[in-house]
Amino acid sequence: MIWSQDYLDILLRRAEIEFSQKVPAIFTRFSLAVTAGTSVYDISAKNLVGIQRVTWKGDKLWSWEHASSMQRNDWLRPQDQAAQSKPIFYISYEYGYGKIKFHLVPNETIAADDSNIYGSDIANRVIISGFRIADPTGSTYRIPAYVRRRFTKYYAMEKAYLREGPGQDLRASEYFGKKYLLVLTHFKTIMNKIPKAVHVQMGQRGSLMRDRIPRPTLPSTGAWSF
Repeated sequence: MIWSQDYLDILLRRAEIEFSQKVPAIFTRFSLAVTAGTSVYDISAKNLVGIQRVTWKGDKLWSWEHASSMQRNDWLRPQDQAAQSKPIFYISYEYGYGKIKFHLVPNETIAADDSNIYGSDIANRVIISGFRIADPTGSTYRIPAYVRRRFTKYYAMEKAYLREGPGQDLRASEYFGKKYLLVLTHFKTIMNKIPKAVHVQMGQRGSLMRDRIPRPTLPSTGAWSF
């Protein structure tokens, strides 16, 4: 045997981790313990690769990227940095997905409890939903087996044939590398075609863009006289 089974197992695990970093395939949801007066929280243990939604006792918090796109820079005025209230939005990209920062600074303490975050506890918790990295050592956060076997073998063979020493074959490595990229692109396309919830945008005055457009008011009759 050219490669040991332990080495191949390492490559198979690495393939699943890399795949989950490039294709948002493992959904996760958890509650966050929040303390009044503290705005930054460490969520690195959740191994997130993207945040899809954050709710504060049932109310959606906007991402800072979204607020910036709507030119809501007035939400981050210097005098508001230490202001405590119910948060308006959150910042995650500045700290990576290892930390999350709320603005305004939370003014209440909320405990974490994941027992019913898909039900009645939505109105009582701070809940973060998103996608995370696979954990090949466990059984909870895994790419489904019928999907795993489609790409892990290509990834493992690409890396194995690329390794210097007995069995190195650069042409074979290139072949399996192309097969892996093909499967990766295929699953990215599938995920992009999955229907997503409509994102309601917030306008300059905090009104919702989905509100009915005001009825136009025409000039009085006298304005049209000649």
